[in-house]
Amino acid sequence: MAMDLIIPLDVFTVPIHGKQRMMTLNQWNLISRAKRGMYTASGHKKKIENRIIPLFTHQTVNNKENYWQFSWYLKDRRTDLDNISFIQKFILDAAQHAGVIANDNLDQVVEIKHAFIEVDKENPRVEIHVGV
Repeated sequence: MAMDLIIPLDVFTVPIHGKQRMMTLNQWNLISRAKRGMYTASGHKKKIENRIIPLFTHQTVNNKENYWQFSWYLKDRRTDLDNISFIQKFILDAAQHAGVIANDNLDQVVEIKHAFIEVDKENPRVEIHVGV
């Protein structure tokens, strides 16, 4: 069974140094290296996952081998795709917590693809397609 889901990118923003910033790999590394940073990073991860979980309502996939396609529509071109694609961690963990997949290990998630599609300043988002 296939699944399609759209997640607005503002779901992945957290307060960092008084500003709302998207939790990219670079931001995660900066937070994690600070004193007590892993506690802060872990708290941000939980908040982000809790925002994603309700978006999985009524979504299911086969509990077999699945591939995940992430199509990114970013607000600008300032962040590298490898830093943005780090967000997949939050999405896959939220899918597991929501019961969409039993586990995000290699028994179920066998392929992950990322593509930058275009800049969309009005509606930055990630469109996810899961198939078998």
